[in-house]
Amino acid sequence: MKPGSRSISAKLMWMNVVVSATVLVLAVLAFFFYDLISFRQNLIRSLITSAQIVGANSVSAMTFDDPQSTKDHIHPHRTPLVVVSPYAKPGYIGKRHYVSASIVKTEELLLGLPPNNYGDLFATDLRDLFQPRYNGIGADSIPFTRKVASTSSPEGRRIWSLASRLDTSAPDRDSRRLGELARLSARADDLHGEAGRKGALASAAYLAEQERLYRMAEQVTEAPMGRDADD
Repeated sequence: MKPGSRSISAKLMWMNVVVSATVLVLAVLAFFFYDLISFRQNLIRSLITSAQIVGANSVSAMTFDDPQSTKDHIHPHRTPLVVVSPYAKPGYIGKRHYVSASIVKTEELLLGLPPNNYGDLFATDLRDLFQPRYNGIGADSIPFTRKVASTSSPEGRRIWSLASRLDTSAPDRDSRRLGELARLSARADDLHGEAGRKGALASAAYLAEQERLYRMAEQVTEAPMGRDADD
């Protein structure tokens, strides 16, 4: 046998190794792409199913963000509103006086929340736009509270009382600082609830944190009003 030559058995062995390795690589690639395609298909099916469930149980309300900038011949705050939902009355044209706060008021009624301001309190809710029954389901069979189930804490009310220092002489006036006060007031309410559950309402840490929130609220009212985004 010449130097460097191989026997037929050795060549066959190497051919088997190469073929086996090639088959193994192809099998791995096939499993990889199969898993990738299956994952994408399952993800698409899951998203479609979720979208169908959400769409069949949701309401979309489309309206203008800044209605007071328009000129209406009946009322400066009358807002064009489109409601899209399987629960909405098909092709129905509402004749009640709706404003942007009507959307918020409807959410507050369904969730059992108190009005956030006078705009929510006096706004007309959207119940007239919905069917009394849909697919055998009526509003009376849905477990909504429709009652105020939220109470503010003394600390939250103390912070919100600072809103009297702001300029609320016109719709949406000083809305940025009002929003900051609302968030601080809500944080004080949450803090009160957490401390109450732990029996720590008299603790020094709790009192110090509530005082810090109040000082932050005072800083908000002392800062310049600035220009609102919708002015």
